[in-house]
Amino acid sequence: MKGGLRAKLDEGQICYGMGIRISKSVEIVRLARDCGYDWLFFDHEHGPHSWDAISQLCLASIEADISPFVRIKSHLPEEINKALSIGAVGIIVPQIENKEVVKKLSDCCRFFPEGTRTSPGKYLQLGYNPIKFSKASKVLNHETLFFAQIESEIGVENVELILENPNVDGIMIGVNDLTFSMGIPQEYGHRKLEKALDSMLKYAQKYNKSFGVGGLSNPKLLKSLVNNGANLILVGLDTGFIFDGALNNLKNLKNYSTS
Repeated sequence: MKGGLRAKLDEGQICYGMGIRISKSVEIVRLARDCGYDWLFFDHEHGPHSWDAISQLCLASIEADISPFVRIKSHLPEEINKALSIGAVGIIVPQIENKEVVKKLSDCCRFFPEGTRTSPGKYLQLGYNPIKFSKASKVLNHETLFFAQIESEIGVENVELILENPNVDGIMIGVNDLTFSMGIPQEYGHRKLEKALDSMLKYAQKYNKSFGVGGLSNPKLLKSLVNNGANLILVGLDTGFIFDGALNNLKNLKNYSTS
């Protein structure tokens, strides 16, 4: 790893990510790098990628100096161990609602003595040259990031207890599912949502943790969050970028032919 995302976050930078849902070629990594993205989001919860595909994309991301995040699909520790063993630098766990679950899972991201992460033999994030466990564990314990995804009212209520955990590096807000949990489905401008986001952002700042957000279809609210300290922004998915580009280019060409 040439330079991890943690350093950028610690410096107060806003880090922008691209979600990869359908792209399987490692070319998408270089494209994201050349566009200026800081991190990539590989979704094993909802996406179609196999572990093999995720591993290839994670390793390509590391070489391109972009931090690869994997959202796992369950609360099983072996899911986290798998993702980290094949190259992930960041872990996002969905549906976090209490401190007990977050402790068990965040510990899986840290080697002894900080946690319970298992040693894979080769530390792919650091390359293939032999490296002692003492050195590898120190580097990876520092560089690996754990984000708890908050997407329910229960999670919002318990967010301070979640953020108190020293192995939790931040929270990622699942805005879409959160609106459903609140009984205001996809009402992104609703005051109830704004209040919850503002409260969670303040707790993240209280504990000096990162605040991530994605899927927020309200530019005014997103701008307000960024201006007030949100620093891990999921800009969008490759599916949306491809669709928007294809649609807009087609519209422009059709306009040329009718003008």
